[in-house]
Amino acid sequence: MTAEEIMARLIYRDGLMLVIDKPAGLPVHKGPKGGESLEDYFGALRFGLPRPPALAHRLDRDTSGCLVLGRHRKALAAL
Repeated sequence: MTAEEIMARLIYRDGLMLVIDKPAGLPVHKGPKGGESLEDYFGALRFGLPRPPALAHRLDRDTSGCLVLGRHRKALAAL
């Protein structure tokens, strides 16, 4: 995947959170063997904020669906 493909999967964005349509087959975190993961693209999802977003929850590698990211610490605490 590319950063542009991840951006195209952005469903919702506001000041607190982002919602991404995570594709099946792409892990959220890097595994022990490395490889591509969704976290690789968090930098492209800053939208002007100093830090990249962080996961509010996880989905398994083979699961597709809506993934919520908090845009900052206070947002993550609320989510």
